[in-house]
Amino acid sequence: MQDYRISATTKEIEITGLKRINEYSIDSCDSLEFLVYLKKNENIEKFQIMSLINEVSVGGTRVGMAYSEPIQCPIDENRFTVRFKILNHNLAKGKYILDIWAGVGDVRSSIKYYDAVYETITFEVKKIKDSFINEWHHYWGNNCYTNVSANLE
Repeated sequence: MQDYRISATTKEIEITGLKRINEYSIDSCDSLEFLVYLKKNENIEKFQIMSLINEVSVGGTRVGMAYSEPIQCPIDENRFTVRFKILNHNLAKGKYILDIWAGVGDVRSSIKYYDAVYETITFEVKKIKDSFINEWHHYWGNNCYTNVSANLE
């Protein structure tokens, strides 16, 4: 995993491993879930897990980001695991790869990066509501929203 790290991180918490919980092929309506194995190198109170989602087939175009709320660090443990789950990714048909960060802060504040690994977990969206996606054009975008309401007034 060392080849995929950036150098501009503090390493107060270090990402030591990742594991995808989902099968490789998922449904657009499935949650996206994986484990992040971490090592605490400094005495810090809280951290967050962040993920950047990149669509592979069009040259790694970034299509989204997700971040957790702050997580309290275990006091008596230096190694621990976080289950990170994106409930509504709404991704369209395609192949994706994730970049994972551990840090503190998000889009509402500045971000301090403890560690970051790039091009790590891969997956493919092939279905919507348990049916194979027959057709998806890139000009439709990278998101498919299925929790939609339309009613006559």
